[in-house]
Formats: sequence, C-alpha cells, structure tokens
Amino acid sequence: MNEVVMRVEGLSKKFARSLKRAMLYGLGDIARASLIPRRHRSPCLAARLADASHVSSHGQPAREGKRGQAEGRGRQPVPRPESDCLRPSEFWALRDVSFELRRGECLGLIGPNGAGKSTLFSILSGIYDPTFGRVAIRGRLQALIALGAGFHPMLSGRENIYVNAAVFGLTSREINRLMDRIIEFSELGEFIDAPIKTYSSGMLVRLGFSVAAHLDPDILLVDEILAVGDSRFQLKCLNHMRRLVDAGKAQMLVSHYMHNIQGLCERAIWLYKGRIVAMGDTFDVTQRYLASAARAAVRAPTRTSQTADSMAYPVVITSVRMRDRSGAVLDRVTVPTAVELEIGYHAAVPLENLRFYVTLIHRADDLRVFDANMLEEGIGVRCRAGANLLRVFFPGFAVKPGTYLWHIGARDASGLVALCGGFCTRPFTVERRRAGRGDTPDTLRQVEGITGAKVSIEHTWLFDD
Repeated sequence: MNEVVMRVEGLSKKFARSLKRAMLYGLGDIARASLIPRRHRSPCLAARLADASHVSSHGQPAREGKRGQAEGRGRQPVPRPESDCLRPSEFWALRDVSFELRRGECLGLIGPNGAGKSTLFSILSGIYDPTFGRVAIRGRLQALIALGAGFHPMLSGRENIYVNAAVFGLTSREINRLMDRIIEFSELGEFIDAPIKTYSSGMLVRLGFSVAAHLDPDILLVDEILAVGDSRFQLKCLNHMRRLVDAGKAQMLVSHYMHNIQGLCERAIWLYKGRIVAMGDTFDVTQRYLASAARAAVRAPTRTSQTADSMAYPVVITSVRMRDRSGAVLDRVTVPTAVELEIGYHAAVPLENLRFYVTLIHRADDLRVFDANMLEEGIGVRCRAGANLLRVFFPGFAVKPGTYLWHIGARDASGLVALCGGFCTRPFTVERRRAGRGDTPDTLRQVEGITGAKVSIEHTWLFDD
C-alpha cells in the first residue's frame, strides 16, 4: 500500500485574466520561438511557449509505461523572482506545488475559492499543461471535476455510459458486464434512456459518479460536484469511495465540507493563492484551516454570504472537547459514565436561534449512533459576535465499546440554511468498566459483538420463579 501512484514536483501554472491578452501573448511567443533556436531559449520563453501551444516538451503528465513503470520527463527550472515570468494581467494559479499520492490513500484538498484546487485537478487529468513542474502518474486516472463533463447532451444516459467506458479503454463485453451495476448505483431507473440534456444537475452527478467509480480506475479525482447531489446519495458515494480505498485504489477529494475530508482522508493539503500552506495529518491541517477561518471572520465581521466556501460561513467551530464531571479532558471514555461535550465556536455576527446538532458516529461502519438535535427539540441558542461556548451533557454515556467520533453542525432557525461547514473530531475509544472481584459471583467470560447493536441502554432481565 506504500506504492507511489502519483508524484507531483514543483508544479506551477499561470493564466492571463484577459482572454484577448492571452491570445496576443501566445501569438507573440510562438513567433519569437520560431526565430530563437531551442538551445538559446530561456526557461521563461519555454514555459510561455508551452502555455501558448498546450504542447510541452517538459512538464507533461507522465503515464504508465509498458512495464507498469511511471514514465516521467525532466522538470523545468523555476525562475526567480516570480515577476520574471509574469506580464501585465498574468497571475500564478499554482506555484511550486509538490506532493505524493500512494496506493490505498485518500488525500484531501482544501482551501477557499480561487486557491487553485480545480486548476491542480485539471493539470492532473490532462486538461492543462503545467507552466513549470512535473507530474508522474502510475495507472489509470479518472476525474470528476465538472458537471456533465464528457457527456454528450443529445445521447441518452445509457449511450453516454458506453461512450465514456469506451474512451476509458473498456471493450463492449466489459461495458455490458458493468452496465447493470452502474445503472443500479445511479438510481436513475427509466431515465437512463432519456437524453442527457433533460437531466437535472443532481442526475448528472449520479450518472457521472456511477460511471467513474465503476470503471476500476487506479486513481480517482473527485471535485466539489458531490455537493450538488442529495445528502443520501452523497453518503452513498462517500461509502463507495471508502470501499475503493480499502481495495487499494488512490483518491483525491476536494470539498469545502470539513466533515467529509476528516471522515474519509488520512492526509490533507491546504492550498491558498496557489501555494501549499500546510500538508499532513487531516485533523491537524483542517484545524489550522478552521482557525484561519475564525481569524478571517474577525477581520470581516459583517460578512454573511452563504457560499460553499467554509471561509464564508458566519459560524466556525474552533474546538470540541469531552470532559468528565471533574472537568478533565477525555480522549478515552470508560462507560458507564457522565460526559460533557464542550463546543467552542466563533460567530462573525450576532445570531438569533442558532440551532446545533451533535451526532455520534461509529467509526468502523459510519453508523450514526444517536443525535442531540436542537432542530428536533424545538430550541435554539442566541450567540454574540466573537467566541462562544456550548455544552451538551450526557448523564449516562452508555454506548458499546468501540471507536467513535463526533460530528457537529449548525443551521438557521428554519433548518434549511447551513451556518457552518461542519466539524468532525478525532476518533476516540470507548471501553467498558470491568466489575471487581466479588461484585458478581460466578462471572462468565464477556463476549462482545454478538448482536451488533451500537447503543447500550440500561435494562433488567426478569425470570420466572
């Protein structure tokens, strides 16, 4: 599982904000290159020529060779300073990005809108050539980076499955074998034979993910398009992605919802203005990202825009801790016991009737064990702008032993608008307190997991005399 299937080295990409200027620059670079011998060209000119022609002799993503080895090409040197290669209206969408993706790993990619996430995916999938840098890919790559990408609007869903699978290299027999599984997963039913142009955005997501996930890619890239589908299908897709990772496939996931990144990825990359700000353990990187969001909210306290960018949510959860009766922080819980869940959050503006929900999730199978939900209980909380604290008290935290995590979210009074991007804690362990000697005579060996139930409720056995 430690095999590297993708290696990215010094990846940089620049664009021009004006299309007219970009075309003029391209024509000028091609004309200049025709007059200057290759051996006398500067790195900047070589990079500009690559951008202009989209055919680069350096930096082009390498694909798997005949013997299964990744074939790479030399990396172009990155000129310094940055302004050396920038002309009026040009900017760096990516700058010196390097990382590795290993087999059986899901790598999260986070950052605000405009950070360079989609540009990076476009380069990895071969849509753009990099200005500088090198990408080496081992195996077959499938990308979901835009709604309806790769689909012909006049063809039916079934016909588009054949086209996409054929482009991916599958034979007619292999496509026929996968067809029923793809249609069943997409849940499109009779609409599978309707033209794509009649599909809603949610239907396009269903079909696109179903095709991509069942074509057996070695590397799967999934952009934020899953946010378009309904929550039940999103969960179905995330569970399928987890099964693919368990089967040894590599994945990269872009999401503004931190609970998706925290729940699926072991490592994460935080991009900002085209550069890597942090890379490493998912929880640590997302915590830093959320802390940055809180600081951004302090600098812009009047912002109330409800976009998909977690930086723009008016509420940011900054910390979640479990405490016992004495106030000590717990990372391992021995049941039965009383537990207090302490939630620290930052509000950009004062809010009326902010409604939190807290969900306990069993880590092994993503089963939602129980909820504490203000929406269902008909209550809300009034919060001031700035730092706030909320507590949830469980007098008898009696769940079965295992590994769990908390998921916390917040919505408005109607329950329709999400006011924060969600938060997942680190997994924690629940253990049962062992009975001491003499507590119960003739105690038998404890056997766990016979019924598979996750919630342990206090009860009493009654026997006839």
